[in-house]
Amino acid sequence: MSRYTKAYSAYSKRIAEVDTLRRLAASKERLDAIKLRAEINALCRGSVVLLSSHLEAYITGKLEKLRWIPFTEARSQEPT
Repeated sequence: MSRYTKAYSAYSKRIAEVDTLRRLAASKERLDAIKLRAEINALCRGSVVLLSSHLEAYITGKLEKLRWIPFTEARSQEPT
């Protein structure tokens, strides 16, 4: 029996991309934080967007497994 769910295992693999961007930003910050601030900011913004995307995919995967229908979809399926 696996220790983690499939959704979490997939999330753990995808989160490595965010860590790569974070490490790259940190290394540029150590070189010259002032001169490279635009690149550092871009890497940080990109990692936040990527993290958000991965969290959304994880949550969506968990909800799909539970066969959960969002409230707005359920209301649109109500008979009139």
